[in-house]
Amino acid sequence: MVQPLPTSQSQTVASSVSGSAASLPVLKQLACPNCGSPLDLRNPTSQTLVCPRCNSYVGIGTETAEILGHGAKLPPPPIKVALGSKARLDGVDYFVLGRVLYEGWDPDPEEDEQDERWKWTEWLAASSDGRMTWFSYDNEEGFVIFKKLRLKEAFNPLSDREIPVGSGKKARVRERYPAKILGAEGELTWRATAGEKLTMIEGAGDGKKYSIQFTPEELEVYEGTPIDEATVAQTFGDMAWAERVRKQVSGQKLRGTLGLICIVFGIISIILAAVANGSGTLALSQDLWITNDAQVVQIPLEIAAAGRPMQVRVWLKNDIAANSSYDVEVSMISPDESEAFLFDLDFWHETGSDEDGPWTEKGYYGEDTFVPFQTGTHELEIGYSQPEAGDTTTVVPTSYPTMQLQVAAYKDRMFPGWFIVYSVITLVIGGALFLSGAMKVGWGPIIVILIIVIIVAVLIASGVDLFGFVSSILEEA
Repeated sequence: MVQPLPTSQSQTVASSVSGSAASLPVLKQLACPNCGSPLDLRNPTSQTLVCPRCNSYVGIGTETAEILGHGAKLPPPPIKVALGSKARLDGVDYFVLGRVLYEGWDPDPEEDEQDERWKWTEWLAASSDGRMTWFSYDNEEGFVIFKKLRLKEAFNPLSDREIPVGSGKKARVRERYPAKILGAEGELTWRATAGEKLTMIEGAGDGKKYSIQFTPEELEVYEGTPIDEATVAQTFGDMAWAERVRKQVSGQKLRGTLGLICIVFGIISIILAAVANGSGTLALSQDLWITNDAQVVQIPLEIAAAGRPMQVRVWLKNDIAANSSYDVEVSMISPDESEAFLFDLDFWHETGSDEDGPWTEKGYYGEDTFVPFQTGTHELEIGYSQPEAGDTTTVVPTSYPTMQLQVAAYKDRMFPGWFIVYSVITLVIGGALFLSGAMKVGWGPIIVILIIVIIVAVLIASGVDLFGFVSSILEEA
Protein backbone atom coordinates (compact mmCIF):
# COMPACT_ATOMS: atom_id res chain seq x y z
CA MET A 1 0.00 0.00 0.00
CA VAL A 2 1.31 3.48 -0.81
CA GLN A 3 1.95 5.40 2.39
CA PRO A 4 2.21 9.23 2.80
CA LEU A 5 5.68 10.44 3.70
CA PRO A 6 6.46 12.01 7.06
CA THR A 7 6.46 15.81 7.18
CA SER A 8 10.28 16.10 7.09
CA GLN A 9 10.46 13.99 3.93
CA SER A 10 7.61 15.97 2.37
CA GLN A 11 9.55 19.19 2.79
CA THR A 12 12.63 17.59 1.25
CA VAL A 13 10.67 16.46 -1.81
CA ALA A 14 9.03 19.84 -2.27
CA SER A 15 12.37 21.63 -2.10
CA SER A 16 13.89 19.32 -4.72
CA VAL A 17 11.35 20.39 -7.37
CA SER A 18 12.60 22.94 -9.91
CA GLY A 19 11.41 26.49 -9.43
CA SER A 20 9.09 26.46 -12.43
CA ALA A 21 7.47 23.22 -11.43
CA ALA A 22 6.88 24.44 -7.91
CA SER A 23 3.98 26.49 -9.27
CA LEU A 24 2.06 23.22 -9.74
CA PRO A 25 1.46 22.15 -6.13
CA VAL A 26 2.18 18.69 -4.84
CA LEU A 27 -1.17 17.21 -3.90
CA LYS A 28 0.27 14.32 -1.98
CA GLN A 29 3.67 12.93 -1.07
CA LEU A 30 3.83 9.16 -1.16
CA ALA A 31 6.41 6.45 -0.58
CA CYS A 32 7.24 3.80 -3.15
CA PRO A 33 5.91 0.46 -1.84
CA ASN A 34 8.96 -1.28 -3.33
CA CYS A 35 11.90 0.82 -2.10
CA GLY A 36 10.36 3.55 0.04
CA SER A 37 11.59 6.44 -2.13
CA PRO A 38 9.44 9.60 -2.19
CA LEU A 39 6.88 9.97 -4.98
CA ASP A 40 5.15 13.26 -5.85
CA LEU A 41 1.54 13.31 -6.95
CA ARG A 42 0.66 16.61 -8.67
CA ASN A 43 -2.24 15.63 -10.93
CA PRO A 44 -5.45 14.25 -9.38
CA THR A 45 -6.25 12.15 -12.47
CA SER A 46 -2.88 10.33 -12.53
CA GLN A 47 -3.10 6.56 -12.23
CA THR A 48 0.58 5.62 -12.44
CA LEU A 49 3.68 6.96 -10.67
CA VAL A 50 7.11 5.73 -11.79
CA CYS A 51 9.62 5.54 -8.98
CA PRO A 52 12.79 7.44 -9.98
CA ARG A 53 14.95 5.15 -7.83
CA CYS A 54 13.83 1.57 -8.48
CA ASN A 55 11.80 2.23 -11.69
CA SER A 56 8.73 0.53 -10.27
CA TYR A 57 5.40 1.37 -11.93
CA VAL A 58 3.07 2.13 -9.03
CA GLY A 59 -0.66 2.03 -9.70
CA ILE A 60 -2.64 4.57 -7.68
CA GLY A 61 -6.20 5.92 -7.68
CA THR A 62 -7.65 3.24 -5.46
CA GLU A 63 -7.41 2.62 -1.74
CA THR A 64 -4.99 -0.20 -2.29
CA ALA A 65 -2.05 0.69 -4.53
CA GLU A 66 -0.13 -1.97 -6.37
CA ILE A 67 3.14 -2.52 -8.18
CA LEU A 68 2.12 -2.75 -11.83
CA GLY A 69 5.55 -3.71 -13.01
CA HIS A 70 9.22 -2.79 -13.18
CA GLY A 71 11.30 -1.22 -15.94
CA ALA A 72 14.73 0.14 -16.73
CA LYS A 73 15.84 3.72 -16.34
CA LEU A 74 14.99 5.80 -19.39
CA PRO A 75 17.79 7.18 -21.58
CA PRO A 76 18.10 10.98 -21.72
CA PRO A 77 15.35 12.62 -23.77
CA PRO A 78 16.13 13.40 -27.43
CA ILE A 79 15.53 17.10 -26.79
CA LYS A 80 15.90 19.32 -23.75
CA VAL A 81 12.56 18.78 -21.98
CA ALA A 82 12.77 17.39 -18.45
CA LEU A 83 10.22 16.55 -15.81
CA GLY A 84 9.14 19.79 -14.12
CA SER A 85 9.78 21.92 -17.20
CA LYS A 86 7.33 24.76 -17.69
CA ALA A 87 5.69 25.55 -21.04
CA ARG A 88 3.38 28.42 -21.90
CA LEU A 89 0.85 27.48 -24.57
CA ASP A 90 -2.04 29.68 -25.72
CA GLY A 91 -1.60 31.84 -22.64
CA VAL A 92 -1.79 28.88 -20.25
CA ASP A 93 1.12 27.54 -18.18
CA TYR A 94 1.72 23.81 -18.47
CA PHE A 95 4.08 21.68 -16.42
CA VAL A 96 5.71 18.46 -17.62
CA LEU A 97 4.54 15.60 -15.39
CA GLY A 98 5.66 12.50 -17.27
CA ARG A 99 7.57 11.10 -20.22
CA VAL A 100 6.95 7.90 -22.23
CA LEU A 101 9.31 6.26 -24.74
CA TYR A 102 7.50 4.18 -27.38
CA GLU A 103 8.68 1.75 -30.03
CA GLY A 104 6.72 0.78 -33.14
CA TRP A 105 7.41 -1.78 -35.84
CA ASP A 106 6.16 -2.90 -39.22
CA PRO A 107 3.41 -5.51 -38.77
CA ASP A 108 4.03 -7.13 -42.15
CA PRO A 109 7.74 -6.90 -43.10
CA GLU A 110 8.91 -8.36 -46.38
CA GLU A 111 10.65 -11.71 -46.19
CA ASP A 112 13.96 -10.28 -47.42
CA GLU A 113 13.79 -7.18 -45.18
CA GLN A 114 14.86 -6.76 -41.59
CA ASP A 115 12.26 -5.94 -38.96
CA GLU A 116 11.96 -2.15 -39.17
CA ARG A 117 11.52 -0.45 -35.81
CA TRP A 118 11.31 3.19 -34.78
CA LYS A 119 11.02 5.15 -31.55
CA TRP A 120 9.29 8.33 -30.43
CA THR A 121 8.93 10.23 -27.17
CA GLU A 122 5.88 11.84 -25.60
CA TRP A 123 5.74 14.24 -22.65
CA LEU A 124 2.59 14.68 -20.55
CA ALA A 125 2.00 18.27 -19.43
CA ALA A 126 -0.76 19.59 -17.15
CA SER A 127 -2.02 23.06 -16.29
CA SER A 128 -3.09 24.27 -12.87
CA ASP A 129 -6.76 24.15 -13.94
CA GLY A 130 -6.53 20.50 -14.97
CA ARG A 131 -6.06 20.80 -18.73
CA MET A 132 -3.78 18.13 -20.22
CA THR A 133 -1.65 18.07 -23.35
CA TRP A 134 1.01 15.85 -24.90
CA PHE A 135 4.21 16.96 -26.61
CA SER A 136 5.25 14.27 -29.11
CA TYR A 137 8.60 14.07 -30.92
CA ASP A 138 10.31 11.73 -33.36
CA ASN A 139 13.22 12.24 -35.74
CA GLU A 140 11.12 12.12 -38.91
CA GLU A 141 7.87 13.89 -37.98
CA GLY A 142 9.35 16.43 -35.56
CA PHE A 143 7.07 17.93 -32.89
CA VAL A 144 3.30 17.62 -32.54
CA ILE A 145 1.16 18.97 -29.70
CA PHE A 146 -1.70 16.55 -28.99
CA LYS A 147 -4.86 17.08 -26.99
CA LYS A 148 -7.48 14.49 -26.18
CA LEU A 149 -10.43 14.20 -28.56
CA ARG A 150 -13.73 12.51 -27.76
CA LEU A 151 -15.28 10.57 -30.63
CA LYS A 152 -19.00 11.15 -31.13
CA GLU A 153 -19.41 8.51 -33.83
CA ALA A 154 -18.65 4.82 -34.02
CA PHE A 155 -15.12 3.89 -35.06
CA ASN A 156 -13.67 0.40 -35.57
CA PRO A 157 -9.92 0.64 -34.81
CA LEU A 158 -9.18 -2.64 -36.54
CA SER A 159 -10.60 -1.88 -39.97
CA ASP A 160 -12.01 1.65 -40.48
CA ARG A 161 -10.01 3.78 -42.94
CA GLU A 162 -11.43 7.11 -41.74
CA ILE A 163 -11.59 8.71 -38.29
CA PRO A 164 -14.73 10.76 -37.44
CA VAL A 165 -13.22 13.91 -35.89
CA GLY A 166 -16.42 15.91 -35.43
CA SER A 167 -18.53 18.47 -37.33
CA GLY A 168 -19.03 15.91 -40.07
CA LYS A 169 -15.31 15.84 -40.87
CA LYS A 170 -13.19 12.74 -41.23
CA ALA A 171 -9.44 12.16 -41.16
CA ARG A 172 -7.91 9.49 -43.36
CA VAL A 173 -6.01 6.70 -41.60
CA ARG A 174 -2.41 6.68 -42.83
CA GLU A 175 -0.86 3.93 -40.72
CA ARG A 176 -1.88 1.17 -38.36
CA TYR A 177 0.93 -0.67 -36.58
CA PRO A 178 1.81 -2.42 -33.30
CA ALA A 179 3.84 -0.64 -30.63
CA LYS A 180 4.93 -0.98 -27.03
CA ILE A 181 6.07 1.17 -24.12
CA LEU A 182 9.83 0.90 -23.69
CA GLY A 183 9.77 2.91 -20.49
CA ALA A 184 8.35 5.90 -18.65
CA GLU A 185 9.03 8.34 -15.84
CA GLY A 186 6.97 10.69 -13.71
CA GLU A 187 3.17 10.63 -13.66
CA LEU A 188 0.85 9.05 -16.23
CA THR A 189 -2.93 9.21 -16.53
CA TRP A 190 -3.46 5.47 -17.11
CA ARG A 191 -2.24 2.28 -15.51
CA ALA A 192 0.97 1.83 -17.53
CA THR A 193 3.79 -0.69 -17.45
CA ALA A 194 7.04 -1.09 -19.34
CA GLY A 195 6.56 -3.52 -22.20
CA GLU A 196 2.84 -2.80 -22.47
CA LYS A 197 1.71 -3.44 -26.05
CA LEU A 198 -0.84 -1.42 -27.98
CA THR A 199 -2.00 -0.68 -31.50
CA MET A 200 -1.21 2.74 -32.95
CA ILE A 201 -3.44 4.33 -35.58
CA GLU A 202 -2.24 7.52 -37.27
CA GLY A 203 -4.38 9.79 -39.39
CA ALA A 204 -4.34 13.26 -40.93
CA GLY A 205 -6.77 15.81 -42.28
CA ASP A 206 -7.28 19.60 -42.52
CA GLY A 207 -3.72 20.27 -41.36
CA LYS A 208 -4.21 18.24 -38.20
CA LYS A 209 -2.70 14.94 -37.13
CA TYR A 210 -4.59 12.26 -35.25
CA SER A 211 -3.19 9.54 -33.02
CA ILE A 212 -5.21 6.67 -31.64
CA GLN A 213 -3.85 4.31 -28.97
CA PHE A 214 -5.84 1.12 -28.81
CA THR A 215 -5.70 -1.80 -26.38
CA PRO A 216 -8.34 -4.45 -25.61
CA GLU A 217 -9.24 -2.40 -22.49
CA GLU A 218 -9.49 1.15 -23.89
CA LEU A 219 -9.21 3.45 -26.88
CA GLU A 220 -7.75 6.97 -26.65
CA VAL A 221 -7.98 9.51 -29.49
CA TYR A 222 -5.80 12.62 -29.75
CA GLU A 223 -5.85 15.55 -32.15
CA GLY A 224 -2.49 17.18 -32.84
CA THR A 225 -0.99 20.28 -34.37
CA PRO A 226 2.54 20.11 -35.87
CA ILE A 227 4.92 22.67 -34.38
CA ASP A 228 8.53 23.51 -35.27
CA GLU A 229 11.38 23.07 -32.82
CA ALA A 230 12.08 26.80 -32.47
CA THR A 231 8.49 27.39 -31.34
CA VAL A 232 8.77 24.49 -28.88
CA ALA A 233 11.93 26.05 -27.44
CA GLN A 234 10.15 29.38 -27.05
CA THR A 235 7.14 27.63 -25.55
CA PHE A 236 9.41 26.23 -22.84
CA GLY A 237 11.11 29.60 -22.41
CA ASP A 238 14.55 28.25 -23.34
CA MET A 239 16.08 31.07 -25.37
CA ALA A 240 19.47 29.35 -25.69
CA TRP A 241 17.76 26.32 -27.23
CA ALA A 242 15.73 28.60 -29.51
CA GLU A 243 18.93 30.35 -30.67
CA ARG A 244 20.61 27.00 -31.46
CA VAL A 245 17.58 25.96 -33.47
CA ARG A 246 17.61 29.31 -35.29
CA LYS A 247 21.25 28.77 -36.28
CA GLN A 248 20.51 25.20 -37.39
CA VAL A 249 17.58 26.34 -39.50
CA SER A 250 19.71 29.13 -40.96
CA GLY A 251 22.40 26.60 -41.87
CA GLN A 252 19.83 24.29 -43.43
CA LYS A 253 18.43 27.15 -45.52
CA LEU A 254 21.97 28.13 -46.57
CA ARG A 255 22.77 24.57 -47.65
CA GLY A 256 19.47 24.32 -49.49
CA THR A 257 20.11 27.62 -51.30
CA LEU A 258 23.66 26.63 -52.21
CA GLY A 259 22.33 23.27 -53.39
CA LEU A 260 19.80 24.94 -55.69
CA ILE A 261 22.51 27.24 -57.07
CA CYS A 262 24.76 24.23 -57.79
CA ILE A 263 21.89 22.39 -59.46
CA VAL A 264 21.19 25.43 -61.67
CA PHE A 265 24.87 25.59 -62.67
CA GLY A 266 24.80 21.85 -63.36
CA ILE A 267 21.82 22.25 -65.67
CA ILE A 268 23.53 25.16 -67.42
CA SER A 269 26.62 22.96 -67.87
CA ILE A 270 24.53 20.24 -69.48
CA ILE A 271 23.12 22.84 -71.91
CA LEU A 272 26.64 24.12 -72.63
CA ALA A 273 27.82 20.53 -73.21
CA ALA A 274 25.08 20.09 -75.80
CA VAL A 275 26.08 23.40 -77.42
CA ALA A 276 29.77 22.40 -77.34
CA ASN A 277 28.97 19.08 -78.96
CA GLY A 278 27.63 20.94 -82.00
CA SER A 279 30.24 23.70 -81.96
CA GLY A 280 32.99 24.36 -84.48
CA THR A 281 33.33 25.83 -87.96
CA LEU A 282 33.72 23.48 -90.91
CA ALA A 283 37.29 23.77 -92.21
CA LEU A 284 37.43 20.69 -94.42
CA SER A 285 34.97 18.27 -96.01
CA GLN A 286 36.19 15.73 -98.55
CA ASP A 287 35.53 12.21 -99.80
CA LEU A 288 38.46 9.88 -100.39
CA TRP A 289 39.17 6.24 -101.07
CA ILE A 290 41.69 3.92 -99.50
CA THR A 291 42.34 0.68 -101.35
CA ASN A 292 44.63 -2.30 -101.32
CA ASP A 293 46.94 -0.39 -103.66
CA ALA A 294 46.56 3.01 -102.02
CA GLN A 295 46.38 2.14 -98.35
CA VAL A 296 47.28 5.63 -97.09
CA VAL A 297 45.89 8.96 -98.31
CA GLN A 298 46.91 12.50 -97.32
CA ILE A 299 44.65 15.57 -97.37
CA PRO A 300 45.99 19.14 -96.99
CA LEU A 301 44.49 21.05 -94.10
CA GLU A 302 45.13 24.75 -93.60
CA ILE A 303 45.35 25.85 -89.94
CA ALA A 304 45.39 29.60 -89.32
CA ALA A 305 45.36 29.63 -85.48
CA ALA A 306 47.40 27.36 -83.22
CA GLY A 307 46.21 26.26 -79.79
CA ARG A 308 42.54 26.14 -80.81
CA PRO A 309 40.76 22.76 -80.55
CA MET A 310 39.82 20.98 -83.78
CA GLN A 311 37.73 17.89 -84.40
CA VAL A 312 38.09 15.28 -87.13
CA ARG A 313 35.14 13.12 -88.11
CA VAL A 314 35.30 10.11 -90.43
CA TRP A 315 32.39 8.16 -91.96
CA LEU A 316 32.57 4.92 -93.97
CA LYS A 317 30.21 5.41 -96.93
CA ASN A 318 30.21 1.89 -98.42
CA ASP A 319 29.70 -1.53 -96.88
CA ILE A 320 32.47 -3.94 -95.97
CA ALA A 321 32.07 -7.72 -95.97
CA ALA A 322 29.89 -9.23 -93.28
CA ASN A 323 31.67 -10.42 -90.13
CA SER A 324 34.81 -8.43 -90.84
CA SER A 325 36.57 -5.47 -89.29
CA TYR A 326 39.44 -3.16 -90.28
CA ASP A 327 41.47 -0.63 -88.33
CA VAL A 328 42.05 2.79 -89.86
CA GLU A 329 44.60 5.20 -88.40
CA VAL A 330 44.32 8.98 -88.50
CA SER A 331 47.46 11.11 -88.06
CA MET A 332 48.52 14.72 -88.58
CA ILE A 333 51.76 15.83 -90.28
CA SER A 334 52.73 19.37 -89.25
CA PRO A 335 54.54 21.90 -91.46
CA ASP A 336 57.85 20.96 -89.76
CA GLU A 337 57.19 17.37 -90.95
CA SER A 338 56.64 16.04 -87.43
CA GLU A 339 53.90 13.43 -87.30
CA ALA A 340 51.37 13.10 -84.48
CA PHE A 341 48.99 10.17 -84.09
CA LEU A 342 45.41 11.35 -83.56
CA PHE A 343 43.19 8.30 -83.19
CA ASP A 344 42.31 4.80 -84.44
CA LEU A 345 39.04 3.84 -86.11
CA ASP A 346 37.59 0.35 -85.99
CA PHE A 347 35.16 -0.18 -88.86
CA TRP A 348 33.22 -3.41 -88.42
CA HIS A 349 30.23 -5.31 -89.80
CA GLU A 350 28.69 -8.21 -87.84
CA THR A 351 25.75 -10.48 -88.57
CA GLY A 352 24.10 -13.39 -86.81
CA SER A 353 20.80 -14.76 -85.62
CA ASP A 354 19.06 -15.46 -82.33
CA GLU A 355 15.57 -16.31 -81.12
CA ASP A 356 14.30 -13.05 -82.63
CA GLY A 357 15.71 -13.87 -86.06
CA PRO A 358 18.70 -12.62 -88.08
CA TRP A 359 20.46 -9.38 -87.03
CA THR A 360 23.09 -7.04 -88.45
CA GLU A 361 25.22 -4.47 -86.61
CA LYS A 362 27.74 -2.00 -88.05
CA GLY A 363 30.27 0.48 -86.78
CA TYR A 364 31.04 2.98 -89.56
CA TYR A 365 31.88 6.24 -87.74
CA GLY A 366 34.57 7.73 -85.55
CA GLU A 367 35.72 11.12 -84.30
CA ASP A 368 38.26 12.76 -82.03
CA THR A 369 39.43 16.21 -80.97
CA PHE A 370 42.99 17.53 -80.95
CA VAL A 371 44.81 20.82 -80.46
CA PRO A 372 47.29 21.88 -83.19
CA PHE A 373 50.42 23.71 -82.05
CA GLN A 374 51.52 25.08 -85.42
CA THR A 375 49.97 27.19 -88.14
CA GLY A 376 50.20 26.63 -91.87
CA THR A 377 49.46 23.75 -94.18
CA HIS A 378 49.18 20.38 -92.42
CA GLU A 379 48.61 16.97 -93.93
CA LEU A 380 45.77 14.87 -92.54
CA GLU A 381 46.88 11.29 -93.12
CA ILE A 382 44.32 8.47 -93.17
CA GLY A 383 45.08 4.86 -93.92
CA TYR A 384 44.92 1.23 -92.90
CA SER A 385 46.70 0.57 -89.60
CA GLN A 386 49.96 -1.32 -89.96
CA PRO A 387 51.71 -3.33 -87.24
CA GLU A 388 54.75 -1.76 -85.68
CA ALA A 389 58.19 -3.04 -86.53
CA GLY A 390 58.89 -6.29 -84.74
CA ASP A 391 55.20 -7.00 -84.04
CA THR A 392 54.66 -10.65 -84.98
CA THR A 393 51.32 -11.15 -83.21
CA THR A 394 49.09 -8.84 -85.27
CA VAL A 395 47.42 -10.65 -88.19
CA VAL A 396 47.84 -8.60 -91.38
CA PRO A 397 45.13 -9.12 -94.02
CA THR A 398 46.40 -10.42 -97.36
CA SER A 399 44.34 -7.71 -99.06
CA TYR A 400 42.29 -4.68 -98.06
CA PRO A 401 38.87 -3.74 -99.38
CA THR A 402 38.17 -0.43 -101.07
CA MET A 403 36.70 2.02 -98.58
CA GLN A 404 34.96 5.26 -99.47
CA LEU A 405 35.45 7.67 -96.57
CA GLN A 406 33.96 11.06 -95.88
CA VAL A 407 36.31 13.23 -93.82
CA ALA A 408 35.33 16.49 -92.10
CA ALA A 409 37.45 18.78 -89.92
CA TYR A 410 36.02 21.48 -87.65
CA LYS A 411 38.00 24.35 -86.16
CA ASP A 412 37.30 26.38 -83.01
CA ARG A 413 35.81 23.33 -81.36
CA MET A 414 34.74 23.32 -77.67
CA PHE A 415 35.32 20.26 -75.48
CA PRO A 416 31.92 19.00 -74.23
CA GLY A 417 33.59 16.50 -71.89
CA TRP A 418 34.68 19.18 -69.44
CA PHE A 419 31.18 20.59 -69.29
CA ILE A 420 29.83 17.11 -68.60
CA VAL A 421 32.34 16.51 -65.79
CA TYR A 422 31.53 19.94 -64.33
CA SER A 423 27.79 19.28 -64.54
CA VAL A 424 28.16 15.92 -62.77
CA ILE A 425 30.20 17.53 -59.98
CA THR A 426 27.81 20.44 -59.48
CA LEU A 427 24.67 18.27 -59.69
CA VAL A 428 25.97 15.76 -57.14
CA ILE A 429 27.19 18.46 -54.77
CA GLY A 430 24.01 20.48 -55.29
CA GLY A 431 21.81 17.46 -54.67
CA ALA A 432 23.76 16.57 -51.52
CA LEU A 433 23.56 20.13 -50.21
CA PHE A 434 19.85 20.40 -50.98
CA LEU A 435 19.05 17.06 -49.34
CA SER A 436 21.18 17.92 -46.30
CA GLY A 437 19.15 21.08 -45.86
CA ALA A 438 15.88 19.19 -46.24
CA MET A 439 16.92 16.23 -44.06
CA LYS A 440 18.77 18.23 -41.36
CA VAL A 441 22.14 16.62 -42.12
CA GLY A 442 25.31 18.41 -41.03
CA TRP A 443 28.32 19.47 -43.09
CA GLY A 444 30.31 16.26 -42.40
CA PRO A 445 28.56 14.00 -44.95
CA ILE A 446 28.62 16.84 -47.49
CA ILE A 447 32.41 17.17 -47.21
CA VAL A 448 32.83 13.40 -47.63
CA ILE A 449 30.60 13.39 -50.73
CA LEU A 450 32.48 16.40 -52.13
CA ILE A 451 35.86 14.66 -51.73
CA ILE A 452 34.57 11.48 -53.39
CA VAL A 453 33.07 13.40 -56.32
CA ILE A 454 36.28 15.38 -56.87
CA ILE A 455 38.38 12.19 -56.85
CA VAL A 456 36.05 10.48 -59.31
CA ALA A 457 35.97 13.56 -61.57
CA VAL A 458 39.79 13.78 -61.60
CA LEU A 459 40.07 10.08 -62.46
CA ILE A 460 37.56 10.42 -65.29
CA ALA A 461 39.31 13.52 -66.65
CA SER A 462 42.61 11.61 -66.50
CA GLY A 463 41.20 8.91 -68.74
CA VAL A 464 40.80 6.18 -66.10
CA ASP A 465 38.23 3.55 -67.08
CA LEU A 466 36.35 3.47 -63.79
CA PHE A 467 33.56 1.30 -65.19
CA GLY A 468 36.04 -1.32 -66.36
CA PHE A 469 37.92 -1.14 -63.07
CA VAL A 470 34.74 -1.65 -60.99
CA SER A 471 33.55 -4.41 -63.33
CA SER A 472 36.84 -6.28 -62.94
CA ILE A 473 36.61 -6.04 -59.14
CA LEU A 474 33.03 -7.35 -59.18
CA GLU A 475 34.03 -10.22 -61.46
CA GLU A 476 36.86 -11.20 -59.13
CA ALA A 477 34.52 -11.02 -56.16
